[in-house]
Parts: sequence; structure tokens; C-alpha cells
Amino acid sequence: MYTIEKTFTGDLAHRIHNQNLDSNFTEGNSKVLKCRRLHGHTFSLKVKLGSEELVDDMVLDYNEIGFVKNMINDILDHRTLLSKNDPWFGKILCIVPEYWEQSYGVPPLKETEWDCEQVDISNIEDQDIKEFLSSFTLVPFTTSSENIAKWIYGIIEKRVDTYNKRNNTNVKVLSVSYKETPNSEAIYLG
Repeated sequence: MYTIEKTFTGDLAHRIHNQNLDSNFTEGNSKVLKCRRLHGHTFSLKVKLGSEELVDDMVLDYNEIGFVKNMINDILDHRTLLSKNDPWFGKILCIVPEYWEQSYGVPPLKETEWDCEQVDISNIEDQDIKEFLSSFTLVPFTTSSENIAKWIYGIIEKRVDTYNKRNNTNVKVLSVSYKETPNSEAIYLG
């Protein structure tokens, strides 16, 4: 099998709202739940594709993986990835009282092409509120590295399947690696 890999980077904030620790296994027996705090990372995303056969002497032209960078720009880079299961989700609009009243605690959402949602800001006139609300990407899972890798794998797999149908190829997504720090990596193999 032939394989190719391409790495992408971006900056993303998140929090693990359900983090728990067994202090018997943490450095210095720490019970501090740092990941429950909103925090950010410069992440690295590595996509590995493979095929038994080359088409035009390639598994896939690297330019045809460019949609991954589009996805990063649209929903991840310089945004906050927030789980819809996070208690903060229902409370986040308290910062914007007049909008909170209009939405009765549930913000109007719009689906994106990347299997996630964003707050619909189309009817908001206040630029500061627009910027604040547009900084969130909402997902139906806890935003751990493992879940992020699996989610992105699924997005890429759908795109590659469409590519295969259009071009009569058989490219497979082999893995997606998500590194939130240089020393911490989660890999989803599908």
C-alpha cells in the first residue's frame, strides 16, 4: 500500500467539562482539574491517506487535501470548540442579556458543512456580540483530543468517499492524528 501524510496547524480553545483525575497517577498527586478551564492550544493535525494503486503516479495530489485547511479556517482556527453537553453551552448567552431573552436560553444555531454547528448571528447588529458569538463552534461530544481526532476523521472520510466516486479511485483515510501540544497526541484509525 502507498501512503501519504499532510500536516495542518491552527489555534483552538476548548475545555473538558467532565474531566476527572485519579491523583494517584498524576504528577505530584495533583487534583487540579486544569482542563475544565477554558484554555487554548496551537494544534497539529496529521492526515494519513493510502491506496493500493497510484492514479497519475500519486495516491492523491496534495492540493486535493486542501479542503482540510478550509475546514480548519472555517470552524477551528482561532475559535472555541464547545460541547453542546457542556453546562456552559446553555449559559454562555447570559453575557448578552437581550439576546438571551430572545432565545429563551437556547441560541439559534446553523449547521455547517463540517458536521458541527455555530450560533446564527445573521440577525445580530451589535458587532461586539457578533464577534463573540461567532467565535464558538458547537459539537455533540466532549472536546477531548481523542474525540476531535475521530470527528475530523469522519469529516475527511466523507470527502474522500465523494472524491473516490467522482474519480473512480480507492483512496482510504488511514488515520487522523490530533496533537494539542508537541508532547500529546491522539490518533484515530477508523
